[in-house]
Amino acid sequence: MSFRITNNNVDLPLALVGATPLTMTNASGAFSIASYPSSPVSPDGGTTFFVIEMDFIGSGTWIETVTLKTSDPSNQTFTFTVRGFQSQAGGERRRKGSGQGEHAAGD
Repeated sequence: MSFRITNNNVDLPLALVGATPLTMTNASGAFSIASYPSSPVSPDGGTTFFVIEMDFIGSGTWIETVTLKTSDPSNQTFTFTVRGFQSQAGGERRRKGSGQGEHAAGD
C-alpha cells in the first residue's frame, strides 16, 4: 500500500520529526514499512510517499496503527489504521490490504 504526504503550505517546508517519524504498532507482525518518506517535503504542493507491505503470517484479518510525526503546527501527530485480510486455500496464499488516511499539511 502506497501512501502520499502532501505539503499545501505555500511558504514553509514540512519536516518529518524525531528519530523515527513514521512508526507502526505492528502488534500482529502482519505489516512492515517497506519504504520511508523523505524529509523535508517542499512547500506549495510538494509530495513524498511511503509504502507499507503486508507479510503473510496466517489466515485472518489484521489491523495496525500507523503514526507520522511532522512539523505541521495544526497536526503534529497524524495517526491512521491499515487493515489486511489473509487466507490460504489449497496451498495458495492470498492477501488484500487497505489503509485510510492522507496527510495534507498547511490546509
